[in-house]
Amino acid sequence: MSSSQPQDRPHGETGNHDLPTSRTGETADTKTLERVPWPKGADQIRALIEQGTLMKLTSGPDLTSVMLEGARSDLGAAEVILQNYPSTAFDNAYDAARKSGAAILECQRLRVKSGEGGHAAIGAAIEAQIGKAEGRRFQSLRYIRNATQCPSPDKDAAVADDAADAIEFAKLMLTAAETMTAIVGVFR
Repeated sequence: MSSSQPQDRPHGETGNHDLPTSRTGETADTKTLERVPWPKGADQIRALIEQGTLMKLTSGPDLTSVMLEGARSDLGAAEVILQNYPSTAFDNAYDAARKSGAAILECQRLRVKSGEGGHAAIGAAIEAQIGKAEGRRFQSLRYIRNATQCPSPDKDAAVADDAADAIEFAKLMLTAAETMTAIVGVFR
């Protein structure tokens, strides 16, 4: 299956039990729903804004589609090079997951402030708006990415199993981002 298209899975299989449903309780048809603020994790997102970790955008272009296309590209590359270059495949899959999380923020007109801790902030937003397990999984991948990019004797770099796991998580994140960005509006 192409990584650029959402996978057809029953709601519960993605781990994203809180993805939008229609008013009748069926899976949302993203072409017919009005874009609305995302209520899940709103208090945690407000706290990240108050801490100065996230900022509200008041002007400028909406880069959601650019971020999603970057995530698709990174995921596709990760899948192609997995067998021969697992640590690079891991980095690409991690980037796909990170860009998917950033796209979810972008469609709400939110962005991580540049500087140290930006990737951790995306993980916190993923945990708040998608789920605790997904946020923790992202943070775990972030630690492996750091160990891979800054090797040391006491930290293991990414291996093929890590890359395969990161690819699966990136697919989950991309599916969530494609669903959410189609219907989620500006954060209030």
